[in-house]
Amino acid sequence: MAKIKKILLVLAIVAGTYNLQAQGKIKVSRFWVELKDKGGKANRFDTSRPYEFLSSRSIERRAKNNVRITMQDIPVNMSYVYEMAIFPGTKVLNISKWFNAVTIEVYDSTTIEKIKALNFVSGVRYLGKGMVPDPSLVITKTPENISDALLVPFDLTPVLSFKNTDYGKGTAQITMLNGKSLHDMGFSGQGVFIAVIDAGFRQADRSDVYRQMFSDKRMLAAVDFVEHDGDVYNDDNHGMNVLSCMASYIPGKMVGTAPAASYFLLRSEQSASEFPVEEANWVSAAEYADSAGVDVINSSLGYNIFDDPALSYHYGDLNGKTSIISRAATIASSKGIIICNSAGNDGESVWHYIGMPADAENIISVGGVDVNASHASFSSYGPTSDGRIKPTVCAMAENTAVASVNNSVYGSNGTSFSSPVLAGMVACLVQANPNKTSQEIMDAINKSSSHYNMPDNNYGFGIPDFYIAHTILGGNNKFDYTKDQLIPLTYSTGFSKFFVRYYSVKSQEVTITLSYTKKNGKIKRKTKMAGHADAGSFFNSPFIFNYMTNKKKVKKLKAGTYVITVKTDTATFTQNFSYTPEVKN
Repeated sequence: MAKIKKILLVLAIVAGTYNLQAQGKIKVSRFWVELKDKGGKANRFDTSRPYEFLSSRSIERRAKNNVRITMQDIPVNMSYVYEMAIFPGTKVLNISKWFNAVTIEVYDSTTIEKIKALNFVSGVRYLGKGMVPDPSLVITKTPENISDALLVPFDLTPVLSFKNTDYGKGTAQITMLNGKSLHDMGFSGQGVFIAVIDAGFRQADRSDVYRQMFSDKRMLAAVDFVEHDGDVYNDDNHGMNVLSCMASYIPGKMVGTAPAASYFLLRSEQSASEFPVEEANWVSAAEYADSAGVDVINSSLGYNIFDDPALSYHYGDLNGKTSIISRAATIASSKGIIICNSAGNDGESVWHYIGMPADAENIISVGGVDVNASHASFSSYGPTSDGRIKPTVCAMAENTAVASVNNSVYGSNGTSFSSPVLAGMVACLVQANPNKTSQEIMDAINKSSSHYNMPDNNYGFGIPDFYIAHTILGGNNKFDYTKDQLIPLTYSTGFSKFFVRYYSVKSQEVTITLSYTKKNGKIKRKTKMAGHADAGSFFNSPFIFNYMTNKKKVKKLKAGTYVITVKTDTATFTQNFSYTPEVKN
């Protein structure tokens, strides 16, 4: 499995299901069928009546983000779907309004040729094979276009209290993002809708860490786009682990980054195999989330190598425009949804690079670091094949605290977990800044990050500071925007990296120096960084407690007292702190 542990409401497609009591199994082929049009006057939907196919939240999100409702949002013409479904042994799996396409499976190889010949079909793409109950023993049902996505209740849950909260084993991962600062201000995701698109959520409905979420009725919907059986709680446990990074709430044991948000659990991934049909499932799940009015999507999934090598991608395809799933992620972003997607776990593999849809444009592709903020060796690298820096930002992916199906909390590895850790904080930032567009939110996250002034294809823009991101958005009433200031370190003692952030009221040059106080009291300069700060912005500078000498040898700093000095043309700021050797995992 060379993939990312795939681990890297209007169209909720409640597809018809085979009678699972059927004993016979048969091989089927799956296809993505694109349609020439949406039927014109034969389609009862119209952009002038969006409430017939989009929820009020979805429409409001579009309005806030200045997004027009277009033909892309109009549901597929169901008469076309019915005409395909009438062929014996044909099953309609999912429908995509964005691509005007239908995912089908057939057991007779001649059927697809008949479907290709239909005058409303513009193209067909092979998505792989599968084993299903013998169609001759079952009755199939064609899915419909519209679902209960339009009826999702608005979240009116109370704000959870975070005064003196013990985050348990989740402490390090939220501390790294300075996320507690937003929780302390009362922003823990309340009123924000998060869709988790994943492989399954085994026993999440019986887990202690989600008891608060279910009690508050903040688990809004669970939809299976793979087997269409309406049950995501008996499938793979990966989505359950992912969800815990955000939604868990047991003070002293584990508290996630968005414990007061509301959730949609959407299964698109078949963890037992790897075929492009899972991309098509993801598209329909994302469209469901869009129609429901979701604000944030977390997708800890990624694709590059498939079980059928002929279907696998190549590095040249990693451009955000080739794969169906990456194109869909870009479309979802264009609707005002913030997408957080794991970068991938192929950093040490032959593939090496991020997966899809992490290559999509205008989404947050999340890489991974360890507790010391150093690049996790497995975290996938950029750039995309068209030269864009990836990942976008990073969060904790090594020994990240997650909940298990047996109610324990343990450390696990993967960008599958750095993505939801970050996505939860994105939801908190959305709550704190309800009038900001998704683009403004994403820009602030990037600008708050440790490597913003020097991004690369290991860290992207680096590790965000959500207190700084909130400040950049202008809504931090605890911050004095009229004064230049050196921001106190989020953490230093015990970590092998720290990040200096300096707020500059005016446009000016900034020099930051790290010095060490010897036992004899003399100051020894260790390293210096300089750059330009724009007016009303933060200058971010990462310092590493390993440094290069003139002989180009890596040396480690000693335990002791250090001084950060920031100089501009008109001011000097200093901050002292103590350093002890790095934390051991």
